[in-house]
Amino acid sequence: MRSATNQVELKALYATLTLRAGAVALGTALLATACKDHETTTRPTGTAATPRASAVADPADWCAQHALPESMCTKCNAGLVGRFQSSGDWCAEHGYPESVCPFCSPMQPPGAGTATSQGDGARVADPADWCAQHALPESMCTKCNAGLVERFQSSGDWCAEHGYPESVCPFCNPMQPPAGVPPPSAIAPGTRVRFRSPAIERAAGIETVPATRGAMGICVDATARIEFNRNSMADVRSAVPGIVREVFVDLGQQVEPGDTLFTLESAQVGDLQARRRASHARVESAQANLARQQELREGAIASQRQVELARQELAAAEAELRSIDQSLRISGAARSGRTGRFAVQAPMAGWVVRRPALVGTFAGEPDSLATIADISVMWVLLDIPEWDAASVRVGQQF
Repeated sequence: MRSATNQVELKALYATLTLRAGAVALGTALLATACKDHETTTRPTGTAATPRASAVADPADWCAQHALPESMCTKCNAGLVGRFQSSGDWCAEHGYPESVCPFCSPMQPPGAGTATSQGDGARVADPADWCAQHALPESMCTKCNAGLVERFQSSGDWCAEHGYPESVCPFCNPMQPPAGVPPPSAIAPGTRVRFRSPAIERAAGIETVPATRGAMGICVDATARIEFNRNSMADVRSAVPGIVREVFVDLGQQVEPGDTLFTLESAQVGDLQARRRASHARVESAQANLARQQELREGAIASQRQVELARQELAAAEAELRSIDQSLRISGAARSGRTGRFAVQAPMAGWVVRRPALVGTFAGEPDSLATIADISVMWVLLDIPEWDAASVRVGQQF
């Protein structure tokens, strides 16, 4: 009897413990659910969601410009901003939903399963799946695998400008090459450039010459000045002071030897012309006196002394006339002139490179009227620095 009573008490105690265990388990489950809901609803605004580095976007819902799903792109759809801000899924720093922020929680573009993301948002490709020639994953290279073009075009992941998938376009969305892989060069080594025609080569200024062996010299940098050949220049001046009355040449005009350049009027030339007329009359008188004295000497009327004096007078008159003629010739005046005017002529052939003379100006011996130069040969004058003078020798060519 006592044994049966103990069995009944034990069964009642087991049932009570079972009910309590079930209640504890149920309470624990409810508490966990409540904590999870509380965590979801009380997440502070702007708190970053867990990065989904392994999440790959749907090709049909992908904004290649901003690297996040098109249905969540607040840059393309500004009306979504309020929705994500009110739900607490908002990155105030970058202006995207926090869960898909391209900077805080970047997603892998469609088909970019071989790339990884760094903390700064840069995508680094897998070395085993990398096309070094075109700088994108080999499995997405439409240049090496032309059969992939239609697939990416139909999915909307296509850059028509460059002919690559938009998500991995080396120009629009470049990826960081794998570690140890250098970036692609603009021109591959060994590339040959050929012009369509020799005319294009000549227009580009490209000249091809055979390579020769030679010695390299020291280069001296010097400032160069181009000047007229001093050995082929003439400074035109007036030998007699006078006033410029006429000008027959202009700057830059070509002249020949003997061409009249200017006409001047001078009182000194007028005096020489008057003296020449008087000297010429004196010469004629001395000639007549000498002839008369010689006749008288033949008739024993005049002495030999008188004949010698007449001859000396004629020689003096002729010397004076020659001196006056020489002065008139140098000045350029005519011997028979009476106006005092004379012409200034070109002493050499060349071009008039300087002409300061004007009509009415006074020209004396120190005054230059014009400069004539032969420009067929010019001089190049080099101003060599003092420290480079020892490197220059006579006869060197450049």
